[in-house]
Order: sequence, then structure tokens, then C-alpha cells
Amino acid sequence: MSENPGTKFAKEPPGTVFGNLGSDVAFHWKFVFGEKQDWDDFEEMFWGRTDNNDKIRDKYMTVQKSGKTSKNGGLSPSLQARVGVAGNVSEHGCNLTFELRNVTRDDELITYGCTAVIDGYEYRTGPITLVIQGKFLFRLF
Repeated sequence: MSENPGTKFAKEPPGTVFGNLGSDVAFHWKFVFGEKQDWDDFEEMFWGRTDNNDKIRDKYMTVQKSGKTSKNGGLSPSLQARVGVAGNVSEHGCNLTFELRNVTRDDELITYGCTAVIDGYEYRTGPITLVIQGKFLFRLF
């Protein structure tokens, strides 16, 4: 575990992220390394569904130290097709935007989080709630 207070999430989404039904939503995290040893021991950063706390229960996307990305093969094909990530990983930190495309009403029932792993220790953030706007259409007669 890093004892350097400079190793931390420097940016994370607000507690509630808003999106429009059928649109794409971005969750942006920036994680910084306070010392070289933390970069040397960095393993991966991943994003997914939390347990309504900060622990991720289902990984959606993982980004390795090398920058290689992977999707969880256990996700439904429809969810796999809707998740993505953009950004970079370097000795200075991880600047990553995880994407959920074509959001549905079911996506609103889930809380989201992100975890960075350094030498087996997990730095966790979340839960982030997604609120879908435009989900109700009323017609007045």
C-alpha cells in the first residue's frame, strides 16, 4: 500500500451523472502517482457496477499499465457493445474516460465506480448514480 498522499484520484465524476435516454454518458477519472514506486507497482484501473458502495461487483472495462484495454467477457453482448474507454496511462497518472453508450432505463438502476490497483492495494471511488433525463413523456389532452 502506498503511503504517499500524492497517490490518489485527482478527479472523479460527481456523485450523480446525468444523461439523456439513448445518448452516450462519460465518466471521467484522473488518478495520479505521488512517487515513482507507485507507478512501478501500478497494475490496472477498472470501471464497473458497484454494490451501492465503492466496491466493484462487475468489472465492465479494465485498462492495464501497458495501456491495453479489455472488456469483461462475462457481460451480456448488448452491454459489451455499449461500453468503452478513452484516455491514456503514463508514469504521471491515468486520465481515463469510461463510456456507456446508448443509455437505457436499466442503466439508471446501477451505481458505478472505478478502482486503481497498486501492488494489490485498491484505491476505490464511487458509487456514482446515473440519472436518465427524458425518460417520461406526458401528453396533455
